Amino acid sequence: MREVVVAGAAAAGKTTVCNALTPWLQAHRWGRGLRLLDTPGLDDWPAADPGQRRLQVQAIHRLQTVPLFLHVVDASRTGAVGEAAAVDRELAVWGRNKPGYAVLATHMDGPWAATGLRVIQRALNPYRLIPVVAPAAQGLGAICYFLRRQA
Repeated sequence: MREVVVAGAAAAGKTTVCNALTPWLQAHRWGRGLRLLDTPGLDDWPAADPGQRRLQVQAIHRLQTVPLFLHVVDASRTGAVGEAAAVDRELAVWGRNKPGYAVLATHMDGPWAATGLRVIQRALNPYRLIPVVAPAAQGLGAICYFLRRQA
């Protein structure tokens, strides 16, 4: 079974994407061979709680060892702030070295999402950028297409 790491900043929508994407993957034979790994939210600083910090370290280790990486970025929050978070810029550096790397711009139904999408494109310069509104299933087909080509 191939693992797909789903990582990003806290509250970026990782769990929502995993929950929405899992039935889509299970509906296809090729998708049943993939396992989504929903990681804890990564921040620009280590967590104060030792247990949470240990989970963050495990997530970073997974990013270094697994070839399939879905980087989740909250486009609405990024657009409101006007720049990508430091943790997202660092994750993009790791991701660019992986052939199975894609940035998922979530919360595309938010008020600053269009601006955020431009900021993400400029700041992270991803090879593959997929706009997503997971609760409405928008963008899930494109994610499945990307994963199928990588699997």
